[in-house]
Amino acid sequence: MTESVITNTEESTNGMQADAAKKRKRVKRLKTIIVLTVIFLLLLPTILCIILGIQLTKLKDQVDYLFSTYLSSTDDYNYAYASIDDLADEILNGFNEQQTDESDMDSDDYADGNVEDKVNDGIIKKNDMDNNTDNVNGINNDMEDDISAVNPYAVDFADVDDDIIEDTDTDEGLDAPDTSGLDEDGQITEDNTSQEIYRDPNGIYYGKKVYLTFDDGPSNITDTILDILAEYGVKATFFVVGYEDEVSKERYRRIVNDGHVLAMHAYKHQYKKIYKSLEDFDKDFTKLWNLLYDTTGYIPTIYRFPGGSLMKKNSIDKYNEYLVEKGVTYYDWNVVNGDAEGIDYTEEQMINNVLNGIKYRKTSIVLMHDGYGKIKTANTLPKILDALISGGAELLPIDENTPLIRQAKAKSVK
Repeated sequence: MTESVITNTEESTNGMQADAAKKRKRVKRLKTIIVLTVIFLLLLPTILCIILGIQLTKLKDQVDYLFSTYLSSTDDYNYAYASIDDLADEILNGFNEQQTDESDMDSDDYADGNVEDKVNDGIIKKNDMDNNTDNVNGINNDMEDDISAVNPYAVDFADVDDDIIEDTDTDEGLDAPDTSGLDEDGQITEDNTSQEIYRDPNGIYYGKKVYLTFDDGPSNITDTILDILAEYGVKATFFVVGYEDEVSKERYRRIVNDGHVLAMHAYKHQYKKIYKSLEDFDKDFTKLWNLLYDTTGYIPTIYRFPGGSLMKKNSIDKYNEYLVEKGVTYYDWNVVNGDAEGIDYTEEQMINNVLNGIKYRKTSIVLMHDGYGKIKTANTLPKILDALISGGAELLPIDENTPLIRQAKAKSVK
């Protein structure tokens, strides 16, 4: 009996010791968990900060990459909008249709021969005025009737001054090209009369070269733009289309005489006709080249593809070879003001489009338009010039020293 009691007591003691041991283990485990939890909670903010810092760094890199990609990709994207659409093409060329029918593209003015041969041989001659000029008075009188059907923008052609236009049915009243500002090679001579523009070395645009370019002129908007550029002493590049009326010819002359670069865009801004074949491209190019040379005595050496070179990305090499043979270089753009994107930007937005695009580039070729109806482009130009000049930018016309800004890059031609 006594042994049984002793045995039970020992078992009870052993059980209590076991329970105590288990309890100690549980307490120890809980302490460990609590300590680890506290340590984790203390380290968590630090870990999260490190992770957040890493993610922010990656995000910044991605933003920088996306932004740089955007800057370049929008150059391609803007090709779809940087040139006037088919309907606006009709407006641009509506009153020019009277000048030349399809057969006229194969007429004497083209049959005179290769442009390069004319330049090299020095035999460029004045085209027969009866064949190559319009009855400008007729154009002026019928302009609104011809264009109203395709003029949703209510373009004002009132700038065609009856007092200025001469009767081009005869050679009387036609001025010879004014070559006073050209050298013997038909290029613009150095203009030493304009004051050098001060560029602030601390400005946000200092060290940046900016080339202002205007497409699809000349028009009444061109007159306003030329006045503004003259006021600021800035030279620009005008990629013109082909107009045969005397008012437009006087604008070609003024572009040259004011010291700007008269560059080629297209005789007729119609993609289907220009890019139908290399032969059609040649006809359009030659017709515009002849018009500009015969009018101004200036030899154009700069070209911009209608719609940009991306329009002919898959066949750019053959077009580039053609231009190189003519001694001509093509340029695109990498900044736009948005005046031809099909979006009704406010004037302030257009200004910001230009300034923000220039801010992140060392060299900027800015695409704007001076065709009929581009009033906002003229209105925004003074503020753009104020910002760029005060910011230290160097404003230049395109020449042989300008970096090749091209969307579709052609193989080099030796």
